Amino acid sequence: MKQWEVVDWDFPHGPHPAIVLSPDARCTNAAFDTVNLLSCTSQQAMRTARLNEVLLNGADGFAWETLCRVDFVWVAPKAGIRHRRGPVTEERRREIGRKLAAWFGFRWHTCPASNPPESRLYNKRR
Repeated sequence: MKQWEVVDWDFPHGPHPAIVLSPDARCTNAAFDTVNLLSCTSQQAMRTARLNEVLLNGADGFAWETLCRVDFVWVAPKAGIRHRRGPVTEERRREIGRKLAAWFGFRWHTCPASNPPESRLYNKRR
């Protein structure tokens, strides 16, 4: 499992597709048994995306246009993740990132891409 991969998970409200939000360093570290997810609709989108949503499509691993909510981040056990569909496109990753930052009021700071802080954090825990 990798960050930005589209997977299926049984949410409390039923099974739905989701996007893995946790960084690869957490996804691949056996010391962590959970990952963060963004929920997506399982039915075809029949409207435009709201401020807290991003519209995904076949390029992102879906059979039809699907809405992804960015206003709530779920915590899911890795063992419950099933059916990996493939990665979200770079364009949608940027849109999701922008909407997450706006929704939660994040202010981005730069760090060297070759050594992001999450890789230093997660690699220490074993």
